[in-house]
Amino acid sequence: MEYVADVAGNAVRVTMAANAAVQAKEGAVKVEIKNFPGCRVACVRQIGPYGPTLQDAWTRSTKWAGKNGLLGPETAALGISWDNPELTPPERCRYDACVVLPEDFQNPGAPTVTKVCPGKARN
Repeated sequence: MEYVADVAGNAVRVTMAANAAVQAKEGAVKVEIKNFPGCRVACVRQIGPYGPTLQDAWTRSTKWAGKNGLLGPETAALGISWDNPELTPPERCRYDACVVLPEDFQNPGAPTVTKVCPGKARN
């Protein structure tokens, strides 16, 4: 994820690089399962088909994060797909665009703040 910030630190342009492995229709995607320590996140949920429209959720999430001084080179972000699109109608698929929050971060204006539990995750 790349971002350009104004003087106040607000994200004025966010660019997300597409994952070439995911976009390659012919190639196999290498998936690794790793231990995930868990974290507290601010999420923006989008309901609808997975795909290019998810950029809207990331734009809203990073705009909020930029206004709150949370965007920088060390910013961690998570995308959480809640539904299997082979089983769930596209208009009901849920996706959360999340920015990892510092432990001491308090902001009543945050989108949705929740804890992502520790466990196994794929990259």
